[in-house]
Amino acid sequence: MGNTPTGSNSNGTDQPAVTEQIRERAAEQQTDSPDDWTSPDERQRSHAARYVGSFTKLLEHDSDTGLLTEDGVEEFERLERAIRENDGDALDAVTRANETDGRRWISPRSANAGSMKGVHPSLAGDRTAVDLESAKEDGIREEYGAVEMTEPHPVDSPEAAAELLEAYLFAVCRDVEFDDYGTGERTDDTAAFDSIDSHDSITRWAADKLNAVLQRVADRRDENLQSVAEELEIPTAATGGVTPETLFRGYSRPDTPDRPDDLTGQFHSQFVLQQLYPLFPSGCAPYVAGLTGVTELDLDALAVERHVPIANRREFGVTFDQFVALQNGEIPETYREEDFESDTGRYPITGRDLGTHVHTDGPYQEYYRAATVLLFWDFPRTTQSPYTPDENGRPTSPNEADGVTFGPVDPFSLVGAVSYEAFKAAWAQKWRSFTRLRPEAMAGLVDLEQRQDASPLDEQVVDDLVESDPASAILDVVAEFNGRQRDQRFVDDDAEAETYLLGQMYPEGSPTHPSYPSGHATMAGAGVTVLKALFDDTADITTTGMRPVGIDPDDPTEHVFIDRGDHADDAVSEMTVGSELDKLASNIAHARMFGGVHFRSDGERGIRLGEQVAIRFLQDHLRSYPETEFGECFEFTSRNGTRIRVTPDSVERAPDSG
Repeated sequence: MGNTPTGSNSNGTDQPAVTEQIRERAAEQQTDSPDDWTSPDERQRSHAARYVGSFTKLLEHDSDTGLLTEDGVEEFERLERAIRENDGDALDAVTRANETDGRRWISPRSANAGSMKGVHPSLAGDRTAVDLESAKEDGIREEYGAVEMTEPHPVDSPEAAAELLEAYLFAVCRDVEFDDYGTGERTDDTAAFDSIDSHDSITRWAADKLNAVLQRVADRRDENLQSVAEELEIPTAATGGVTPETLFRGYSRPDTPDRPDDLTGQFHSQFVLQQLYPLFPSGCAPYVAGLTGVTELDLDALAVERHVPIANRREFGVTFDQFVALQNGEIPETYREEDFESDTGRYPITGRDLGTHVHTDGPYQEYYRAATVLLFWDFPRTTQSPYTPDENGRPTSPNEADGVTFGPVDPFSLVGAVSYEAFKAAWAQKWRSFTRLRPEAMAGLVDLEQRQDASPLDEQVVDDLVESDPASAILDVVAEFNGRQRDQRFVDDDAEAETYLLGQMYPEGSPTHPSYPSGHATMAGAGVTVLKALFDDTADITTTGMRPVGIDPDDPTEHVFIDRGDHADDAVSEMTVGSELDKLASNIAHARMFGGVHFRSDGERGIRLGEQVAIRFLQDHLRSYPETEFGECFEFTSRNGTRIRVTPDSVERAPDSG
């Protein structure tokens, strides 16, 4: 007789009864969750006469101010009511500004979707395992899901202004190569900007200005810079403050000083750079490949390089007319043939390269690719798997290998399945809870109030932090950066391009759904969490013979090995599967920030939301394994550095994790 899942019918033959019991246990956990959900945040509705803190794209905006017209305000309220009531006919009756040319809202009724596995999408939360110390004795289910996401900072707060100023810095540093950060050489040379005369390095200037902005916020709150950076989830150096080495990095946290995090090693995750090798034979354990003689093949000849298209320095939406057109759902400027180099691709050496990649990627392809890398190199699976070899490398079963359960099918299937749940959770928060405006829209307010000196709402909306010395210096560079589009003939010769608008990498500007949280980031958090659960995330990145790579500084179409030799990186010895997966999530989330379509908190909190979704998804998934010798749990390190154990009924600190 076959084994049955723990807690199921023990005879192993009545599979319908087993399945029913599993579903009953999962349903009990679902119904224990609170049944309310966050109402739209009123603080985002400050200056509610025009809903300036809300996402209003595709509705009618005034050509002079870029704000909603009176008709636009009415249609916004109809749109929200239609989504809240899940009324498709009412949603179709909402009048868009541009009824003929096609842009539509992306899936607003997905905010009301349900789920058969994991937590209900509208209840997926943002609280992480850092709350374990205050959790209840019987587990932390209340702390680790089914709780509200943290509210984004209101549009009129100094914190939101600081986030926008960092978004400007992401944009003006798009074309600096990551290897040049902090050097003042080549692409990092400030000679490219007349308005920077205090530094020789663009990224060092950016780091210093960001520090000055954070200090201004700290002074207002009578706090120190570090506390503000932590709240805004901006990583800082051990010596304090943002540096070129921490600029634009992710905020995964170590639980101990010796644990690697996002700041360990180069900017890119190994899962962004590693070549993709074919998996021989499909569906079988990797050791079978050796038995078939695959090791005698020239596998490099069969490998696929991780190249991305090369986009040239085109910015969209940098004139106010273009900006208003984008808000109204038009695409005023389209791609030209010269916008991309058509003869080749390369590894992503700049923020623009990463931004281009996340404009053309599939929903979960990065995590499917990461699973391919982990499987090809035969990285150790979770130590809880009954098929994980013993300490001497011997199989635990003489006759049975993993395949469907715990084998290759598991990670490949789960990154797809959890992506669906992650997107539903993100859309519930986007449309039902926060409807946060996009950075491009907030930059429109800054341009209106600071450059055009207009106050159509009789009071300034964006906090006067944007009038401070560091902010003024940033805006001067933004104006110069945008003005180049006229010099390069990308906008008309008589167009006023020296604006404070946030140049977009994409002709359509931001997507037609709210900003918070980022869909890419939520998927990233879910995808890497599943992989950290199924593989041993504490394993060194070199444990199976995979050689870490970097990008060849002389030829970005090629990679170099960084474990030894001329390009050796001492940080390789600290890298783990888990730290590089966390970095992968950051790379993808922050790539959207380079594109100009998200604030940092959209990404960082989106990653944590995705982690929440994956944890609850894994709880239900655990119920389905038939191997009774399996301990019915996963252990891995969460993004905030806490080592956790996930069982079908609880999430708790892993034993011996401190």
